Amino acid sequence: MRRRLSFWFLRLAGLLLLCLHAGACASVPFNHAKTPTFAIPPSHETRLWKGLTPQMERNEGKSGFFLMPSGMDAFMARYYLIETADRTLDLQYFMFHDDDTGLVLVERLLAAANRGVRVRLLFDDWHAAGKDFDLSMLGSHPNIMIRIFNPFTWDRTSELSRFLEAVMAEKRLQRRMHNKVFIADNTVAVVGGRNMGNEYFDASADVNFSDLDIMMAGPIARRASEAFDQYWNSDLAVPIEALAYGRPGREDIREGEARLRAVREKARGSKYEQDLRAGDFLARLRSGSVPFVWAEGLFLADKPVKVQAPPEENPSAYLAPILDSFGRTAVSEVLIMTPYFVPGREGVEIMKAQRERGVKIKVLTNSLASTDVRAVHGAYAKYREELLRAGVELFEMKPEAGDVPRERRRERSGSSRGALHAKTYILDRELVFVGSYNMDYRSRTLNTESGIGIMSPEIAGQAARLFESRTSPERSYRLVLADEAGEAGGGKPGKQVLSWVTEEEGQTVVYDEEPMTDVWDRLFVRIMTWLIPEEIL
Repeated sequence: MRRRLSFWFLRLAGLLLLCLHAGACASVPFNHAKTPTFAIPPSHETRLWKGLTPQMERNEGKSGFFLMPSGMDAFMARYYLIETADRTLDLQYFMFHDDDTGLVLVERLLAAANRGVRVRLLFDDWHAAGKDFDLSMLGSHPNIMIRIFNPFTWDRTSELSRFLEAVMAEKRLQRRMHNKVFIADNTVAVVGGRNMGNEYFDASADVNFSDLDIMMAGPIARRASEAFDQYWNSDLAVPIEALAYGRPGREDIREGEARLRAVREKARGSKYEQDLRAGDFLARLRSGSVPFVWAEGLFLADKPVKVQAPPEENPSAYLAPILDSFGRTAVSEVLIMTPYFVPGREGVEIMKAQRERGVKIKVLTNSLASTDVRAVHGAYAKYREELLRAGVELFEMKPEAGDVPRERRRERSGSSRGALHAKTYILDRELVFVGSYNMDYRSRTLNTESGIGIMSPEIAGQAARLFESRTSPERSYRLVLADEAGEAGGGKPGKQVLSWVTEEEGQTVVYDEEPMTDVWDRLFVRIMTWLIPEEIL
């Protein structure tokens, strides 16, 4: 047995040495030749501009905003924008899955390129393992350009290699581009919490995220384009052809196109497509009758140099100080939706100070049963009791099927569960921020983020009503501190213990342990909390 362990140890050591050697020899092709490109000014002749002209003329100088809590509407908005774009499509994403919805959108992007639309795709490299060849095929189209942000350089097909490289080069590779931006004709943009994939569009049979995007039109789209150009032309954005090991031939490209067409044909007549067409959102998009709220907005984004410089070296590159300044303006109420909530000591003290000023604070995050990152939940759990004692109200989402209507959930998703993924902050029901920024260390100091701040009581009110819906007793657990019973006959109050209050089948239910979990779930989270410092979560 000892010899066998020694054998496996030697194999592991050899693998590590091999990877270290590869890392020492490999160099990141940041200096690969590339031509800077920039957003094309919006044209009054595009279909998107013409469709918005009546509303823009009535609201000169302002931008239009439309909240999209529905994953199906979020998918349809992107599909429509690809179909309608006449000149440019710029997409910037942390994650782009090659599943049903992802591939349908890719097929439509290819069709747009075929009719002359310039397509620029900028993806973070964290989830791109094994996709280089397919991306190269797509990028071989003369109207499609693809760049990978902050790339890995060892064996790009291997998850193990990526893990080891991330350990060895953690100062660079632990910092990721988490932005989520979709821009059509420099006229309409979609920003928010959603990546591209089934679980973000209510199309997954496993997990569907409860999320939030904003479709925005008018001058604000140009600010999003300016930020996109900063990332696209940065040294950290490497053309896919500098990374892919093999170049696709004509036969490869024909096969790839055939596979995309097959995916789209399979989607025709599917239950998901029927559900999409059952709504009226596509008709409203086509008729120009989407009820945009016209207001002042500010597109916000970290600068790409954040990946290279810690906060103390370049504070102007960071989004967090701007959001902090927003938070300090709150007079009466702060509502927070964030799937990953790790306030840290500084965040706890800020919330305590706000509570002392009389500001009501409510936070919705994931429960242990709904979270997709348990280590983050363990880091958050350390602060729950202190926040509750300070008067902060905490809610945790139940593991149900996101925002899919119950009747469609049963028909399409089976046992699909849900998880919160929206990142939304509402101040005094007058100012709202929606974007990719989580309230945790990773968003604050490591990842780049983006989003939109809107000064509009109407939009803030819509977001607040969404918060109230998602924190209802049927959909969430409300955390409370309750006194344990005193000693028998003593009449003395016991210590305060954490409880979860909810509603099930019309009845109030109280849990004294993390709901819908077992001892092994809780033990795993505790171990992860010991092993992983919250500064990287």
